[in-house]
Amino acid sequence: MPLYYKNQGTWETVDSPYIKQNGEWIEPEQAYIKEDGEWKLVFEQFSFDVTTKSPGQTTRNLVLKGQLNDFEGFVGKRSEFFKTVFFKETNLTNSTTGDAVAIDKSRGLVATGGANDTVYIYNQNLSVINGSNVSETKNFESPQVVPEPDNQINSLSFYESGEALAVAADKLYIFEDGFGEAVSFEIDPADGTLFTDLDFYEDSGILVAGTESAAVYVFSKNEDGNWQRDNKIDDPISDRITSVAFSQPSGNLAIGNDRGQVYVYKGTTNGDHNDTIESFNQATSVAFSREDEKLAVADFDGKVAIYSNGLVEEDSFNNTGETSSGSEGGVAWDDSGLLAHASADSNVYIYEQRGSTYENVKTFEEAEKPYQTVVWDGTNEIIVGGTNEEQSGTFHVFSTGVQMSFRWGENGTGFPYTRRVTGFASSGKIFESGVIGLEPDTQYEFQAQGKAANGRLSNGETETVSTPNIVVETADPEETDVNTFSATIGGSLDTNNGADISGSYIGAIQYKKATRTTWNNEKEAGIITPNSSFTVVIDGLEAQQEYDVRAKATYEGTVAFGGSEKITTEKVRAAFDQNNLQFGDAFTSSPTGPDQKTLEATLQETSGGGQYQVNNVKIQGVNSTSFSVDKSIEGKAVPQDPEASPRTRSFDVTFDPSFRLDKKADVVVEHTAPYGENPLTLPIRGTGEEPTTIEAEGVSFTTTNDQNEEINEVTIVETGKDYGATINNVSEDSEQPEAVSSEWDLKEDSFKKLPDGDDFNLPGNLPAGKAFKFEIGWNATDGNDTQIFYVQIDYEADGGRSGSQQLRVPVEGNADGTVDVNLDPERNGEIIDETSETYDFGSEITKRTNRDPNPSVTDEDVTVVRSFQLVGDPASAGTNGSPYKVQHMEIVGDDPGDFAILNAPSAITDESSGTSVEIAEGDTVPFEVEFNPSSYQNNPIEAQLAIYADGAANSVEFENDTPYLLQLQGEGLQPGEIATENANDPSADEPYQVGTSIAGGNPLPDEGTLPITVTNISPDRDVLIRSDSIENAYNNDFRVESSIDGDLIGQSPETIGESTDAEVEIRPTVKRSNNQKYADGGVIGRANYKIFNDADFGPDPVNVEIQGTFQVTDVIFLDGNRTDGTEFDPETSDFEIVAGPGTVSTKTLTVQIDKGDNSVSTNAVINDPQKNPISLTPDGSDGTVEDVLDVNGGDGTGSKDPDFISADVRFAPQNDTTFPKTQQILVEWDNRNESQNVTIKGIAGSTIDVLVPNDSDTDSSVTTTFSDGTASIDYGDVTENEKKDAKLVVKETSGERSFNITSDLSFNGGNTRYNISNNSITTNKTLQKDTTTPSVNADIAATPPEGSSGSGEVAFAHDADNIQEAHLGTPVTISLNMNVLNKAEVTLNDINTGGPPVKLVAEPGDTSSEIVRIVEIGGDNDANITGLTFTDDAGGVFSIKNNFTDVVQAGDFTDVDAPQFSPTTSTGSSPDFTVNGTLQVDYTGPGAANDASAQIGIEGEVIRPSKADFGSGVNKPLVIQGDPNAGGGRRGDGVYFEENLPMDGTVVTTQEYVVVEENQKNSYNITDITVNGPFQNNPYRNRPSGAGNTLSSPVTISAGSQDAGTIEFIPDSATSSGVFDSSQIEVTHDAAREGSKASDGPDNSTIALPIFAEIVAKPTDATWSGRPRQSNETFVPFEVIGLPENCQDIFVQASDAGGATFQFLSFGESGDNMFSNATGQRGEIRDDATGNFDFVVNYSLSSNPTTDSFDVKIYEVNPGENTSSYPLKESDGGSPNGTELISRNINLNDDGSIA
Repeated sequence: MPLYYKNQGTWETVDSPYIKQNGEWIEPEQAYIKEDGEWKLVFEQFSFDVTTKSPGQTTRNLVLKGQLNDFEGFVGKRSEFFKTVFFKETNLTNSTTGDAVAIDKSRGLVATGGANDTVYIYNQNLSVINGSNVSETKNFESPQVVPEPDNQINSLSFYESGEALAVAADKLYIFEDGFGEAVSFEIDPADGTLFTDLDFYEDSGILVAGTESAAVYVFSKNEDGNWQRDNKIDDPISDRITSVAFSQPSGNLAIGNDRGQVYVYKGTTNGDHNDTIESFNQATSVAFSREDEKLAVADFDGKVAIYSNGLVEEDSFNNTGETSSGSEGGVAWDDSGLLAHASADSNVYIYEQRGSTYENVKTFEEAEKPYQTVVWDGTNEIIVGGTNEEQSGTFHVFSTGVQMSFRWGENGTGFPYTRRVTGFASSGKIFESGVIGLEPDTQYEFQAQGKAANGRLSNGETETVSTPNIVVETADPEETDVNTFSATIGGSLDTNNGADISGSYIGAIQYKKATRTTWNNEKEAGIITPNSSFTVVIDGLEAQQEYDVRAKATYEGTVAFGGSEKITTEKVRAAFDQNNLQFGDAFTSSPTGPDQKTLEATLQETSGGGQYQVNNVKIQGVNSTSFSVDKSIEGKAVPQDPEASPRTRSFDVTFDPSFRLDKKADVVVEHTAPYGENPLTLPIRGTGEEPTTIEAEGVSFTTTNDQNEEINEVTIVETGKDYGATINNVSEDSEQPEAVSSEWDLKEDSFKKLPDGDDFNLPGNLPAGKAFKFEIGWNATDGNDTQIFYVQIDYEADGGRSGSQQLRVPVEGNADGTVDVNLDPERNGEIIDETSETYDFGSEITKRTNRDPNPSVTDEDVTVVRSFQLVGDPASAGTNGSPYKVQHMEIVGDDPGDFAILNAPSAITDESSGTSVEIAEGDTVPFEVEFNPSSYQNNPIEAQLAIYADGAANSVEFENDTPYLLQLQGEGLQPGEIATENANDPSADEPYQVGTSIAGGNPLPDEGTLPITVTNISPDRDVLIRSDSIENAYNNDFRVESSIDGDLIGQSPETIGESTDAEVEIRPTVKRSNNQKYADGGVIGRANYKIFNDADFGPDPVNVEIQGTFQVTDVIFLDGNRTDGTEFDPETSDFEIVAGPGTVSTKTLTVQIDKGDNSVSTNAVINDPQKNPISLTPDGSDGTVEDVLDVNGGDGTGSKDPDFISADVRFAPQNDTTFPKTQQILVEWDNRNESQNVTIKGIAGSTIDVLVPNDSDTDSSVTTTFSDGTASIDYGDVTENEKKDAKLVVKETSGERSFNITSDLSFNGGNTRYNISNNSITTNKTLQKDTTTPSVNADIAATPPEGSSGSGEVAFAHDADNIQEAHLGTPVTISLNMNVLNKAEVTLNDINTGGPPVKLVAEPGDTSSEIVRIVEIGGDNDANITGLTFTDDAGGVFSIKNNFTDVVQAGDFTDVDAPQFSPTTSTGSSPDFTVNGTLQVDYTGPGAANDASAQIGIEGEVIRPSKADFGSGVNKPLVIQGDPNAGGGRRGDGVYFEENLPMDGTVVTTQEYVVVEENQKNSYNITDITVNGPFQNNPYRNRPSGAGNTLSSPVTISAGSQDAGTIEFIPDSATSSGVFDSSQIEVTHDAAREGSKASDGPDNSTIALPIFAEIVAKPTDATWSGRPRQSNETFVPFEVIGLPENCQDIFVQASDAGGATFQFLSFGESGDNMFSNATGQRGEIRDDATGNFDFVVNYSLSSNPTTDSFDVKIYEVNPGENTSSYPLKESDGGSPNGTELISRNINLNDDGSIA
């Protein structure tokens, strides 16, 4: 019962009564009132008592304990408890809206989020957390903020077991590890852009998240510990997901959506839902109770329904029991079964079950905004409710218990430490908190304390404890100590500081799951002694679970604990021991059946502990039938023995291919292991191979000509296609009767290979898949005879069977006298006697169904029947002229079911009759064939009419005959079907949008109707529309405006695809009641438009989902003069009028029809019921304004804006009026069914204040004046191009009324000196009357450019009413002033860039420098010189002698000896040369640019000796020289080797060369010396340095000097065929060319010198065999090498002193005596000789030789000599006209051979 007291004549509520006792006001323990003669208790003081409990003791930890007692009214009186002890604890206000809230009970955390895209984390003491250590409870000034999502936070959920937080926004975010970086998941585009709600299932860690578009995503952690998306639930859910919730005991899942449906999935997040609840407008929130799994559902309209765990509705109720307030809200259960409901009416309701109903036992009325969500921590401790209101995201926290804490410290120190216990305690609850870091053998005291939410405090008694004199340690577990279900944990017991203690202690290990707070498990180790260790094996652990373990020691009541350590048990993981099973090849058949292969598949348990069971094993995949598995392993454990090693179990898999080629499948094993893939999959592979298989084709033929041989081909095929065969022989079977054999002839010369037709010789190889053929002739002696002739094939198989094999081939011959059947279709006498023709039945629709009610359609309409007859004809008679017999007729082929034989004699249509029909000449047998197509998708439909006939009485059965075949053909037509389409938007999906209409009114003009096009989509038949109607529409809100009942949609060629249009209209009957609110856009209505039709195909009726929007009449309120005013919401805003005491102010209130949301005219009334001092003055007198608001405007033509009515509101405050003054005006509309009170608020005027605050945004040197009607800002000294800031602030200071800025802050006149930025002093900016938006401001910076003056002016206007006398009117004008200083600026030598350069002169190798003056010319600021730099066009001949980095004061200068010129010998190539450069000084200073610099030109002149000093006529300063007379001067300058040297690499000869610097001016560097030539192993090389050579790279040649180098020549066999004088020595140097400039850089030229070697003519080891050798002859082959490349023709000459005869021969020519004369000289000419050549000298000795040697000489023919004829010209002693190249003396042995 609420309590009231009277305050200044007004009754107000009070939480508790007070009485005055002994002069003091106190709160009584109880208060009563007398009612109807009886005293009734109306108030009872809330009291409680706290007890301090004896703690557990440890050496390092102290567990403080307390108990809450005498918590009045709690036990057994829940309703009374709620009436007395609920208190509002605090508000959480960081979020801008209260959309989402979640509680982590295990860690004591609260998370909130809303529209400002941020999640805030608080501890459960309701202090915000700053830092990642969320397990401690500390107070901080700002919240822990997780990384921001990119959109509004819609939902939050904690996974307490996994210490994770999920956030639903534009993505799904999952935070772990102290809320650091999140894992995020995108939403599929088809499912919208936002996640709407989410929830964790604590038992498994599964997370579900709803979306905007009817999909729910499922997430979990994989075996690697990473979050993953598993699947999506999207069927049959429809519409936006509003809420999801798990039942934590069972895992049942409830999903609510916008359509008011709740789907329940029992124990699964896969597959279809189990139940659906559909009794809601919109299911805004769902929640399961913990104990009995009851389901609570909150509806959009305020209704809450409770369902049992069988989903039977137990109760439903509304928050207030009245008409709903219409908005979202949340529901939440506590652990005891209490239900909290957060409502949009700003209340939180608590419900308790009383019998079969739920009663409201408490209502919280603390909030001012609609509630969006609610969460209860489950232990009756706190409730948090979030309010969904923009910019007011308050979360209200209500406590239901007492906050507990402890005070403690060492004895005698008081209580220096305080520890608050997480959460709130309830009556009788033991609460505790642990402290660490205690000293052993020390006495402590502590005290429990309780504080209620209303501030009441209770302290327990003080307890004293002493810590024991021992230290217990817990050993750090190794990985090997922990397996799947057990762990070995150690501990130790030591004395403190060596204290002497004795006794027997009991050791133990305590353990618990890491997620629990209580040490609920313990295993003893037995008796232990001090200073010893112990171990304990703890069993019964769960796999893959984290545990805390600690050691414990107990002695005579003293208990000590070691520190806590963490362990994680191993996983029970299932896996295969193989990656796959490869069976290889297996035959598809063998002599004894299929050729099977069996392998073992092995399962293993990989964690090292535990077992799992095999539930199911199977084969699945493409070729599963080729494999089989031993299923006896099902139900068995892996491993069989839990202690087994290896930890495996095997089973058999068999490969049994039924056909060839590669086979693949998978072994699939389902198991109970919690980890590892489930099911397990093992790929299995094998290849089926067919053994050698020999088959015969073409083994049956028919002859009709008696006594004439018919020849048929028999084909022998290897059909296995994997292995071939060797065909040894083909012969007639010797065992067949002679009578048969005599008629048959095996054509032994007809064996051919296929497909090329070559001869197939026996024995022969028949490859896999190949064939050969041969011929058999049959001369039948009986025209109606059947014989079988056997042929034997002898072969050996390559695969499958071994040894010799036989194939006995029966060849069947049929002697048949039957001739062609005569068939007469259409019975018109046109007989078809050949089978090549096709009979076409035309087109017909497929079969109709029994849904067709049209009586005009008969059976003949759906089939085609044609007439046929069999005709007797003498030409077709049998062999003996007798009538032929028709034995059987049937339909065969591709589509026999679409044709049927009608009205034919049963003797020939019944296969089992065994009879026939004779047809003699002139006879006919009529019958019919019917075409009834079953499909229209596989046209054309084809079959054959088969007729079996024989010509003689003794003919064989028809199965053995070749039938007469007539091709039948027809076309199936598609049955009739209709389709619908939204005519306004053909691409639109259902439901179709009909339009918008006013609830209870008529459709809007041109809106509210929808044409729906109905099309016959099968052009094969007409479709009749039998009727169309609207179903499932609420209250007939839709109707068919234009019906298509009876329309026939045609199918003729002219109207294929014909359609018709229907129109559906929305006519809502829904009428809103007073104060009923609708969301923007109105209420959605749905219905079904059904079309009943006679189509053969598709649904009947066709159902089209439609929907439309029902709108309501509404108005908007305008504050101001008629329609020019500002729109406002009278529910949240007041209509304000400004007037001072004794004055009158009038302002227009306008009510206008809201055409945006409303579409019908309405009556409106404005009435003033109070009239003083605020009154309504229509037409100048008090009264009421009433008029009709026309949706199309006042004139009803639609040409105006929506209509309005207005009333002038008058405010006339008196001198004693207290501001603000408020009263209400009533506005009614919509036929007076709706109304709104508008609060009129009369207020005093606003006051403007203008200032520049002294803060960090304003430069400290700025001074301001804002008084006495003047305003100015003085910036002081400001340097050009710099900036000085001032912030201008405009404030509203009256606190009574807001005012507006009516013009932007801007400059008066042109401005180049100041800059306005960050300007919020702009038009229509409102300065609020309170402190939420107290001011607007702008930054005004002084930024003078070069050469500017210092004044300016800014101004703005406003509509403030009351201006303080000392301040400014409107517009406000502010003058701006500053003193402009010149920027720091530097020049060189008193000049700007472009003046005369500084000139420096130096000879090469010398250095000169010069003084440069650095001048600051600005005169106001110092310049800071940062450095000097040079650039020049000669590569660095300028440098800085003395760099300068210092300050040049304002207007002063400094002289610097800086530029330095150092030309080198390579600087330029002329005696006098000028180099240009630039000296740059870089500087900084006030106003100077970041890259400020000044430059001056530098000119360097190189002074050299005159050009004549270079030497007369010398073009190169560096030359290389050898011997210019080498080779008699013929070859020119070079290095020349003259000796004849052996070609074996054993002799080295050398020659010198020199490099000379001829200019005598400069030194040069030799950078490289190489010898180049054509040989693979060059015989030349430059002697290296240190081997007697002074010239080798690198070396310097001084000016005017020279150095000699040495070339070595080492010929060997590899060079015997080379051209020696093609080599040269190359010297690379850095000498510059004459006339070059220094800027050209080094020339790096190369000089070269050729190398020459002697021409070599030597005997060789070659053998000449041109002719037989005579006894006195010697053949000497010669080789000549090294001829010059430009050598002329050459000839050779031989001579001796003994008169030997010489003959010159060529290799390859027999006896070619080229020249001979009496003098013994012989010669040979070679044209254009060059390089190498060979020849043979034949010398013949006389019987008495007088010499032991002869000479061979080689000459080069002189230019101009005639070499075209022999003999050569001789003169002066017979020497030919030539130049001797080489002379070679050949020594002879005594026998005349070569020595």
